[in-house]
Amino acid sequence: MERQKADRVSSSTSRFRRLTLDLALCAGVFALLGGLLFAPGAAASATNIYLAQSAAGTANGTSCSNAYAYTFFNNSVNWGSGSAQIGPGTTVHLCGTFSFPAGTSGALTVQGSGTAANVIRIQFESGALATAPYWGSNGFITVTGNGFIQIDGSPSSTPCGYVNSQDVACNGTIQATANGAALTNHASGSRGISLGNGTHDVEVQNLYCQHLFVPVQNSSTNETTAGVNNSACVFWLSSSGGGNINVHNNQIDGSFNGVLLAYEGSNAGMHVDNNWMTNIEVGAQIGAGQSNSTITSGSIHGNDFSNMANWDVPGDPNHHEFIHLYTQQPGATISNFTIDGNYFHGTLGAYMTALVYVECDGGSSCTAPTSIQVNEFNNVVVNEDSSSDISTGAGGNTMTECEGSTCNIYNNTYFSPGQFSSLNCAVHLEMGSVVTVKNNIFDGMNCAISNGGGTVTASSNLGFGLAASCGSACSVTGDPKLSLTTSPKYQLTDATSAAYLTGSNFGSLNMTGLLLDQLRVPRPAAGAGPWTMGAFESSGPPPNPPRTLQAVVQ
Repeated sequence: MERQKADRVSSSTSRFRRLTLDLALCAGVFALLGGLLFAPGAAASATNIYLAQSAAGTANGTSCSNAYAYTFFNNSVNWGSGSAQIGPGTTVHLCGTFSFPAGTSGALTVQGSGTAANVIRIQFESGALATAPYWGSNGFITVTGNGFIQIDGSPSSTPCGYVNSQDVACNGTIQATANGAALTNHASGSRGISLGNGTHDVEVQNLYCQHLFVPVQNSSTNETTAGVNNSACVFWLSSSGGGNINVHNNQIDGSFNGVLLAYEGSNAGMHVDNNWMTNIEVGAQIGAGQSNSTITSGSIHGNDFSNMANWDVPGDPNHHEFIHLYTQQPGATISNFTIDGNYFHGTLGAYMTALVYVECDGGSSCTAPTSIQVNEFNNVVVNEDSSSDISTGAGGNTMTECEGSTCNIYNNTYFSPGQFSSLNCAVHLEMGSVVTVKNNIFDGMNCAISNGGGTVTASSNLGFGLAASCGSACSVTGDPKLSLTTSPKYQLTDATSAAYLTGSNFGSLNMTGLLLDQLRVPRPAAGAGPWTMGAFESSGPPPNPPRTLQAVVQ
């Protein structure tokens, strides 16, 4: 494992090593606001401006049939407080298909900012599509140095992505048509949305990023790790800090990164939530780009992550993680961060690191275990790939890795259909990590916890079908009776599950979100009774109502 690990740390460290060389530091101070949650209709008197590929009808921007050409958006004279200008409170409607040449970068370039009370909305109308053979580093929409911008792929702001633990297709689409290992182009750095230096308070929601790079397993023409120069549906890098970046309820299929947030300076409110991501090399990657950078709050919540194996490349330049949260710069920190309510599954690949990789290497580049402090709960973590590194024993760092960090791991469900190799464990820690492991279900893998160097506090867990006993860490060893047919999977079948009401009550921890399970079912308050172990509190899905049931109002 250590030989494989050394390769991975070296490569992951290099991912952002060039940030300070590639970007000059820009001066500026941005107010740190709370979480960015924009609501449609927040403006008191919003202006609507309609854009299409080419001018239509009377070309006055009053409707899709009378749309301005998209170039209207890129002219700074059309931005301001005038009744015909784009400014705070304006909704810019995107109509029809926007088709661009290969390598187009920044087709729509934001020229100004909204305000906290009156954001600027860029809204995809029904069926709106942005397409190119491949996109450049600034993608279809780029924002640099501006804020209070909302990009919405739904004409009605109806949530899509991963909603209530169900996959829901999205409307507005940014796609590449000819970029991939077996396609005409092999261009790296193809992006959908690019957020540049000084950009803050941006929300991206209800968008579909499709085939920015289509990988082929074990192809030498796959896109490979190259600092920050990789494809991403949403990319953010700001040397001046700011934060409040909220990427939620999107659908992403075929991209090196689903979401890449390279934090520098002081940041808060970094959120990657309720997205549906598949065929990605890294689903959510959040890492420091310079020394003394900070994130003081954030979440990776309620996402569906699947299928990394197609990003395998001979020689192991890519090593996959559904989540990679890390500090590889001196003095950089992440605190008050949660990884919760996610579903990790599908193919993992022969060159994986972990499904969840929390990384501070404990050397001169970060301070273990305080550089990263993260709470992980209500996740369903599945290794069903018998060919993955951790299944064959070729390498990797188990299902979830805590390296040189403080990780509190509560009420997660870990499942594997086979014990596989000794690397197929649920939790691995090293480099001086401090890890608390409680109320988790460990079902079917080789071992529950593998301590490669750190401090573990573990109790009130369930271990079943393990090759290595988890001893006192597991107070219950009976069958949790996880269901493979419910939607979502891995709920308890019924009240006879050994996990049902056999866990400890941790309501007194005041851990945000832990009082609800993955399906938002309440857990008992502090002192009100035992909890069920794992990600789901109930003893099984609610019964379907009788088909003949009727409600009569008299």
